[in-house]
Amino acid sequence: MRICQSKRWCDMDLSAVDKSKLYYLASPYSKYPRGQEAAFSDVCKIASFLVRHKINIFSPIAHSHPIAVHGRMDLMDYKIWLPLDFAISKCCDGLIVAMLQGYDTSFGINEEIKWFRREKNVEAIFLGVEDILAQGGQR
Repeated sequence: MRICQSKRWCDMDLSAVDKSKLYYLASPYSKYPRGQEAAFSDVCKIASFLVRHKINIFSPIAHSHPIAVHGRMDLMDYKIWLPLDFAISKCCDGLIVAMLQGYDTSFGINEEIKWFRREKNVEAIFLGVEDILAQGGQR
């Protein structure tokens, strides 16, 4: 994968991604303009696209959102979610940032980028997602 410069899908060579590695899929959530349920749905479509292409990912939103909703937990309680997210980050080899609306101003994503750079010496891969979402993750 290469870094994208726009929200449009880049012509990425998915065969260049090390499919033996685990990637953390960062995406906006708390301030997503269409709401948290849409943030959850959109990142699940993106995750399904990556998994279809045999890219191993962990999405904290896809994992934690249904736990919070069905367990009646506070979706915005960072004291619960951040320790979990960073514990999982330690197991991941790389970071993919889904370029959903608001990704560039997200406090959480900026913290994740800094953490991966500092702790793993890894730069984020920015994934343009408009075409993926237009195809419902089935591209």
